[in-house]
Amino acid sequence: MSDQLFKKKKAAELKRHEKLRYIRRLLIVCEGEKTEPNYFKKFPVDKEIMEIYIEGEGYNTDSLVEKAIELKDQAIKKKEPYNEVWCVFDRDNFPK
Repeated sequence: MSDQLFKKKKAAELKRHEKLRYIRRLLIVCEGEKTEPNYFKKFPVDKEIMEIYIEGEGYNTDSLVEKAIELKDQAIKKKEPYNEVWCVFDRDNFPK
């Protein structure tokens, strides 16, 4: 096989693999502005398979969920949707 043909086959193979690669997008919206975002930023993440976006809002629970929905909708409009959206808040403030 000639060198040129080998290079063309290798390039085509790489393009196929690029199409198969799928990066998941995760949005984490936190109640706290610093502590929770810093906690999640310390998680080891393979950036080739996952992108994590962390927002520390300082909102109460209901407002936090509304903000998460707003950010999710904005991402959809930009054609960059998240695969998952998480809201993180302290449960100890609620009665049983």
